[in-house]
Amino acid sequence: MKVQINRATMESRTMNAENFSAGIALFEVGALKIIPLGNPNSYIFVGDGESGVIRIKGDGRDVKQFYCTCDEGAPLMCKHVMAAILTIQGGMIESPLFIGKRFSESLIVDDTNMTGAVKGDLMPVFATPFLIGLLENTATDCIASALSVEESQVGTEVHVFHTAGALKGARITATATITKVYGRRITFDVVAREGNREIGHGTHTRMIVDRARLLESLQQ
Repeated sequence: MKVQINRATMESRTMNAENFSAGIALFEVGALKIIPLGNPNSYIFVGDGESGVIRIKGDGRDVKQFYCTCDEGAPLMCKHVMAAILTIQGGMIESPLFIGKRFSESLIVDDTNMTGAVKGDLMPVFATPFLIGLLENTATDCIASALSVEESQVGTEVHVFHTAGALKGARITATATITKVYGRRITFDVVAREGNREIGHGTHTRMIVDRARLLESLQQ
């Protein structure tokens, strides 16, 4: 298994700019020694006066568990854990996925996406299912360029508040912004506006998957 934990995943885990830069510095001076354990994808790290254990997920894209003596029980990734990851994989893995990346796309409200297209005799306004679809499609397109030919993506979670209506002819623009990356799992803040007026907002999570493996599992 090749460990390939990218910058965005480590930034999502550390949640601390000082830990991030300090972890890079420890790696660059070769401060940590890595000792593989008998368990798959598990390592002991020692150095800088501290020690700990780190377990990598099966696909090599994220951390499964970690512990460091510098801050017992801390939920955030410390500089030693980050330096250990960099040492194991031989440096920083760059990726088209990064925190703050955003993408926008628009549609025009018409008869095909108003409430009447979902159920007749409702108010003639932009329908919630199509708002959700627009937000999800925008997030999908935000990360599409990061996928290899063997990969695809699926939505796993949607939380959307439809905060205002929009009439026929309105131009609705959705924006998806990456807020967290945990290996193959990407979380977005999503918002839709008509001009400067918010129509809806929420969060959305997508998972990058192996296309062939997913189809095979669904056919069993």
